[in-house]
Amino acid sequence: MTPMQAFLTPQLLLYLFIFSSLFAIPAGIVLKRWGYSPAWALLCYFPLLAMVGLWVLALSPKRAAGA
Repeated sequence: MTPMQAFLTPQLLLYLFIFSSLFAIPAGIVLKRWGYSPAWALLCYFPLLAMVGLWVLALSPKRAAGA
């Protein structure tokens, strides 16, 4: 067994999924309130894409939820 196989156990992957969900669910609620699609919250599961998504949202014009 290689060191990488020993590190990426199914239990660790489950913990990472749960931990990411703790950020993705509230992010989806906030995004919906801001008028964006909650699907953007799926970027929380991929750290590099999440940083790109945060930059896109930070630099985009703000929209109202009713607009």
